[in-house]
Amino acid sequence: MFRRIYQFFKRPERNVFVRAISSVAAGASVLSVLGLWLCVLSVWVSPADFKLAGLMGLSFPVMLAGTVGLFLFSLLFAPRRAWITAVGLIFAWGSISDYLPYHPFQRADAQSDDQLNTFSLINYNTAGMGGSYDAQKGIFAYLQAQHADIVCLQEVPQSPQMMAELKTFSDSSALRHLHATSNPQAALVLLSRYPIVRHERITEIGGNGAWGYWLKRNGGDTLLVVNCHLRSNALTRDERESYAGWVKNAEAQNESEAYRTAHHLGAKIAHASQERALMVDTLCTFLDRHQTMPTVVCGDFNDTPISYTCHRLSQAGLKSAFSTVGKGLGRTFNRDAFVVRIDHAFASPQLVPLTCRVDNSVFFSDHYPLLTRYRLETP
Repeated sequence: MFRRIYQFFKRPERNVFVRAISSVAAGASVLSVLGLWLCVLSVWVSPADFKLAGLMGLSFPVMLAGTVGLFLFSLLFAPRRAWITAVGLIFAWGSISDYLPYHPFQRADAQSDDQLNTFSLINYNTAGMGGSYDAQKGIFAYLQAQHADIVCLQEVPQSPQMMAELKTFSDSSALRHLHATSNPQAALVLLSRYPIVRHERITEIGGNGAWGYWLKRNGGDTLLVVNCHLRSNALTRDERESYAGWVKNAEAQNESEAYRTAHHLGAKIAHASQERALMVDTLCTFLDRHQTMPTVVCGDFNDTPISYTCHRLSQAGLKSAFSTVGKGLGRTFNRDAFVVRIDHAFASPQLVPLTCRVDNSVFFSDHYPLLTRYRLETP
């Protein structure tokens, strides 16, 4: 059998046209695979050292789609060349499964009988608590209905009125313990069923930052929760709409307009990725000092799973809950043409994710909430 396979690949195509198609497929496949592998390897390079690395990770879904498309094309029209893209996809499988996890044997209602050692967490970028009083009420009602043990919010307006509303909500719910950062641009807020025994600012750049919270759980153990809003790309609504229009009607723009749009957005994202890299390096230094503690790092990372940010957290010994037990793309940013998962929950080995899902039925913000349930492994 193996000899027949070898002979099949060794024997050249007889038809000139077929040979031409095969050669084109081979060349395109090699370029596509190299592009895919560069995207995968870019996570090892800090954008602080090479800013284009932050853009290469964003190109991963494009290169993946191109490689899969060429694999199917080769199967149909140049089967002797299909091995090129097949090998490329196999060697990139780890990154593919992080970006598009699929767990066919994972029960959607996975629960633990040991309720004492389980807890639920909601991570939600509220975009200014929805920007209206009705949206604010909707967010509070949603959080109340979820009965989560810990809630991490980002982009909460730092105003006396909002802080009073949060205090009222906290007092009337099971989330009796509250802390809000004093950043005037966009506060980080933690609401917890468990007492907050300590909190610490880890890193902060402008309106973005990360804070650590030590929570005393019912069993007496201490849980470390880090609430993050890493450096935003700071794209305005006009810029996002410009990108959406470019994606949907690329042929309607002339070459110079398309170049200006791509160059402008790329420059902003690359600059932001440099500052995110510095923030996550500081965060990982903090995590190294507390590596013996059960730890959750969650928030709006403003980075996809194929990024230096997520890779650094993985190097620090943490695992993504969605990549471990989630399914599909898990889009968390719900505006314009940006179909990405940029809100994450990572945890140390002491915490086993039972479920993780994106609630795409909630439209109060430009992000969807990320809901995760963990079990604390006892020694």
